Amino acid sequence: MAIRTSAAREILPLIDALRGGPAVEREAAAARLTVIGERGVPHLLDLLGDAQAPTAAHVAALTVLETVSDTRALDAALLRLTDARPEIACAAAGVVRMWLSSAAGDRALDRLTELALDGTRDTRLRLAALAALADLPARTRAPVWQALAGDGDAQIRAFVSAGTAPDDRPEAAAAPPLTGDPDAIRRWIDRHGTTASLQAMHRLLETVRAREADEPPGAGRLPWTATRAEVHQVLAVRGSRVALYDLRETIEGAREGLAPAFLEAADRIGDATLLEALARVYVDVTGEDWWRDRVSATGRAIVAREKLTARHTVMKRVRTRYPAAYEAFTRR
Repeated sequence: MAIRTSAAREILPLIDALRGGPAVEREAAAARLTVIGERGVPHLLDLLGDAQAPTAAHVAALTVLETVSDTRALDAALLRLTDARPEIACAAAGVVRMWLSSAAGDRALDRLTELALDGTRDTRLRLAALAALADLPARTRAPVWQALAGDGDAQIRAFVSAGTAPDDRPEAAAAPPLTGDPDAIRRWIDRHGTTASLQAMHRLLETVRAREADEPPGAGRLPWTATRAEVHQVLAVRGSRVALYDLRETIEGAREGLAPAFLEAADRIGDATLLEALARVYVDVTGEDWWRDRVSATGRAIVAREKLTARHTVMKRVRTRYPAAYEAFTRR
């Protein structure tokens, strides 16, 4: 796939962050590359081909490739299942796992089965392969489970004897439940939102937003909107700005009062780009007094944190278009 110059300008700094940035920047870059999708695949493959890149960079690249429906991702992951560094091999197993139910599922199944049964492999890699195979119907994986019942590795025996409930799998605590039940997702957020990777949280946000969009406006959509608001709140508490664009679109599109968690997220990570949307909401969206007070407080928080003066371009626009909001946002 040809990469446009404008796209490359966006992607290359993200690849650089994967290659050498601190952990927080690396996770933020990975989350953004997840949104970019297939356009970033050639650059991710280049990074994987760089033997001098740190292990963490290779792991991050593979984690992004988990979310891409591009057979090049599978090919790259299959090659790295034999990497001498267990962290990379386990991350590659995560990519291969995503292809088990696809047209390329036979290749993925054969390779993961081979790894799970190979007693010479690192235990972490074998467990990652088993965790992937645990997604399959019991009848399909039964021969592997039976073969490993007497395995020489106690951790492997424990895994296959513990059953296949999601909470028994090693990665369950980090993997959000991509179910049709918003309450289950919110319970997971309460338990794991502060410790799961930023990329896992961002992936959850994308899933919840898609599920929310599938629901017609009304009571059926509200639980999904509330769940998305909670994801935003957790990301903001952790100082992540990777979902700021979604937060801005949500506020810009609001025609009625928003869930308070959206505004709490804006309090923490909102910048000048949110202020005009907040001003429009303050003026145009009717509601109870607490709602206007809450929007006003969010506007003041952003103005104070970003040190926006009356000379700032956004402040000038707000004062011209929404004078009541300008007064509320600058009130001491």
